[in-house]
Amino acid sequence: EIPREIARLKRLAELTLSDNRIEELPSILSVMPMLTHMAIHANPGLSHTLPEGSIEGPLSNVKGYLKRIHQARDSLDLSSLGLRKLPPSALSDLPLRLSELILAYNKLSDLPSTITLLSALVVLDIRQNLFTKLPESLLSLPRLTTLELEANPLDGMPPEVLAAGCSAVLQLLSRQRSSRLHHNLDLSKLALQTIPPDVLNMGALQE
Repeated sequence: EIPREIARLKRLAELTLSDNRIEELPSILSVMPMLTHMAIHANPGLSHTLPEGSIEGPLSNVKGYLKRIHQARDSLDLSSLGLRKLPPSALSDLPLRLSELILAYNKLSDLPSTITLLSALVVLDIRQNLFTKLPESLLSLPRLTTLELEANPLDGMPPEVLAAGCSAVLQLLSRQRSSRLHHNLDLSKLALQTIPPDVLNMGALQE
């Protein structure tokens, strides 16, 4: 553990912590302006509390991530940090009243299951990422009304559904889940122009 008192080292410019058993970095590191280099490789526990890729990335991204997580209240903006994967703790430790989560302009392809803890979430922005499929955990967010998805290589999500907005996207996602669980296929009232290809490839309906 790194004590918060490290902030007293106001002139600290370089910090080497490689090859240890550190599991978490304190948010106080994000407000140490002189700290410009930090080596934290080979601390296996950090993979549970820091996003994948952040350890190898620039220190500014790590400091930005820590600062934004610490300051989160009703909204959290983690955009443009080069994130490849969020650790479960990133969302499980957030205020339950969080209503807006911005993850745009990263390299994410999935969300941790702990997103279901954000029951007050209204806005989720995952534009400009690498999602090919939307996680079904989105169906467990009862207040979600705005879902920004532009510039993701989504498979099986017709443009007309995307254009119709969050409600239509979640409805199709729910129908797809239901078809796998109950072996039925209801695509009515979705304004579809064609049947999504991934529906036709569902093994549960082919057996």
